Amino acid sequence: MKTVAKINPEEEYQNAKKLIELAGKQVLEKSNLTSLDSSVDNIITAAKVLMEREDSRRGKKNPPKENPLPKGRKKGEDREKTTKLPSERYPNLEIKENTIRPDDLPKCPCCGKEMKESGLCDTSEKLEVTPKKYYIERQKRVKYTCGHCHGGMINTPAVPSIVPTSNYGDSLIIDSSLSKFLDLIPMERYSAIAARAGVIDLPPQTLIGLSHQLAEFLVLVLKKIRLEVLLSKHLRADETTHKMLEGDDTHNWYLWGFFSSHACYYEAHNTRSGDVIKTFLKGSKAESLLSDDYRWIF
Repeated sequence: MKTVAKINPEEEYQNAKKLIELAGKQVLEKSNLTSLDSSVDNIITAAKVLMEREDSRRGKKNPPKENPLPKGRKKGEDREKTTKLPSERYPNLEIKENTIRPDDLPKCPCCGKEMKESGLCDTSEKLEVTPKKYYIERQKRVKYTCGHCHGGMINTPAVPSIVPTSNYGDSLIIDSSLSKFLDLIPMERYSAIAARAGVIDLPPQTLIGLSHQLAEFLVLVLKKIRLEVLLSKHLRADETTHKMLEGDDTHNWYLWGFFSSHACYYEAHNTRSGDVIKTFLKGSKAESLLSDDYRWIF
């Protein structure tokens, strides 16, 4: 029968330190010298250096904080927010209440007879999520004929949509575009996510084309936002590098932002020249402009 010996690494580590200190003392006592032989001295010195490095690695010289933050809680986060019930932390979420009863009525531990409901409940809450669900919407447009002359037929007009001739609905076009431009999820990865939900071989290139058609559909909204920013008396502006993933050989473009108190307007240009903001300000009613540095454009 084999015997398994359990080793405590920390205990072995401390024992090794004691043996090194004891060895140094014994050598000094036996030699009666004020200093050790150079070879022995080098061995003990090297051992002490290794121990100091190990202490430093283990954090002995930098002990942990007395009150470390619990896992899952960020620095500066209010403890009360992490201990609240989900319904208190997220008051705008829908609450689905489910009353749970046993399959069979419990029996009294005292007399053995069936028990009845007391009217009291032990309530708990958990934050849940409904996974994304894809479905097909089939639209049947009723056709009308004349019951008198039987000469004419009229069809019910189609429901307005972003791309009337497409087999993909507005919700899918908007969701895939938001995933790409807001959450930075590539269309290939969006297609892979859809495949896990049963939508196999959703073409990424088609989704990219639909996002372009969505942009064209929203051009009027963009112009309204631009006009609102231009009419503002006080503007803020800035620019930053912006990578172009498609449609141009130059990868590094610049995203220009112009902001009022109620609207944000963006333009992408392949230059960071001051001519961009000069052109924008020509049609502006702004009396002041706040930015990091635009001295060189005037």
